[in-house]
Amino acid sequence: MSRAMHALSGAGAAALVASVIAFAPAAQAAEVVIDQPSDDGGFAMFCGTLDLAQTFTPTATGEVTELDLHPTTSGTVSLAFFATAVFPVQPEGYPDDPLVPAQQVDLTGGETATVTLDTPVPVTAGDEFWFTLRCAGDPPPSGTITLGGSTTGDPYPGGDVWFDEGGGFGKIVLPPGHADLAFRLVIDTDLDADGVLAAADACPGTDATAPPPDLKRNHYWSTPEGFVDQTGAVAYSFDDTSGCSAEQIVVESGASLGHAKHGLPRGVLQAWMARH
Repeated sequence: MSRAMHALSGAGAAALVASVIAFAPAAQAAEVVIDQPSDDGGFAMFCGTLDLAQTFTPTATGEVTELDLHPTTSGTVSLAFFATAVFPVQPEGYPDDPLVPAQQVDLTGGETATVTLDTPVPVTAGDEFWFTLRCAGDPPPSGTITLGGSTTGDPYPGGDVWFDEGGGFGKIVLPPGHADLAFRLVIDTDLDADGVLAAADACPGTDATAPPPDLKRNHYWSTPEGFVDQTGAVAYSFDDTSGCSAEQIVVESGASLGHAKHGLPRGVLQAWMARH
């Protein structure tokens, strides 16, 4: 059997003192977690001759911001993420086009490694992705690093563990139940904290600014609580505008820049909502 064999062991609406106001906590859950716990000795990586990978399928669109691994031995690995559509399998070799630059991770045996990604990885709900693990170094050091795996219950249904022994990644038949690396992956689904999840957000990077001092009647401006009128009452939500602030609507719709002084007229705002 191959050496890749499993080791088996509020700012108020009328507040005008700040030009940019932080959003209040989103009402919707802003994170989705994929959690495949560890309950066995793990999978062995033979440095220089064997790399590991795990496929996963996000259930929400957003960015991967954190990954937990469960090493049973110590070592340093290079972590990279790839889209399945461009990920080569045997015999094409190891890919060199990760979605974001690879990140070096120090592992301590017996301690969960919580990796906050230097660059979040954009992912799309329903598409399959990979994260790969290689012993770090060029050339890689000799030795073995073992990562926890899963044996009991239902192995993670959204992906599988893969092995690369120098000729590209391939699947190796394992005993029943030995199917996945142990990992916990966090996907941020509300990247600008405006309360609108990424899949429905037409305006990434939203900031809420203070209403203009001379907000006119039947005109509106966005605050952390929503779009307010002249009285400070909330008339529309960010869900209504697909996650877009008043300033973003002015820019994206080509509306008069004078609206930034007096607010968005009701007709302009309703026309925007009808198109999004």
